[in-house]
Amino acid sequence: MPNPPDYSDIYEVQKALDEELFDDILSDQFGVSFIQSYISPSMEPNVAGAAATSRTSLAGKRVRVQSPEIGQLIEYLGGVPVTLAWGEVPSALSTGAVDGVVTMLSSIRDAKLYESVDQATLFGSGYNSEGVIANNESLNELPPDLRQIVLDVSEEWAWKIGYGYWSLNNDSVRDMIERNLLTVHGLDPAFRAETVEYAKANIYPAWLDRAGPDGQ
Repeated sequence: MPNPPDYSDIYEVQKALDEELFDDILSDQFGVSFIQSYISPSMEPNVAGAAATSRTSLAGKRVRVQSPEIGQLIEYLGGVPVTLAWGEVPSALSTGAVDGVVTMLSSIRDAKLYESVDQATLFGSGYNSEGVIANNESLNELPPDLRQIVLDVSEEWAWKIGYGYWSLNNDSVRDMIERNLLTVHGLDPAFRAETVEYAKANIYPAWLDRAGPDGQ
């Protein structure tokens, strides 16, 4: 069973991305910047009767995805990506309109989607960067002592929210395993490496084109 992550590493990576990349783009184009940010737990393929552990493991399985890139990953695994609003996912799974969904494992537990999907794979297929953005001009108009309080509290809660998010996700995994609600699979390192190389060659280039100069 997975252990709670060393969130300090994840947190430092996020801070570096904000300071060295995102803040410049947001400030230059929109006059705003992150005052709080954190990375949510990874989204994993959760599928009825199939683990995402090989090129053909999801053959014929219809899987709800939330982006073209995740859709390409599902196709790489032999599946059929489906675009569907999140609110429609529980009923679509229960009726068999779709066979699986790519999402955080805490969402599987919270929405009781384990009643329809019984296999999850720790694939690390996608992460969300979340947080709070402030208008730079408004922030700078605050008295210095008040502005510092806002920044300090925002940073404090970025840590608390992020670490809590990841810990909750790990607790959800343990709970579902212990109650035999979900079978959770790891990924063979060789297959992970193969998948990464495929993504670099076939998924990333199209994403970079869509992202434009800032994404590149």
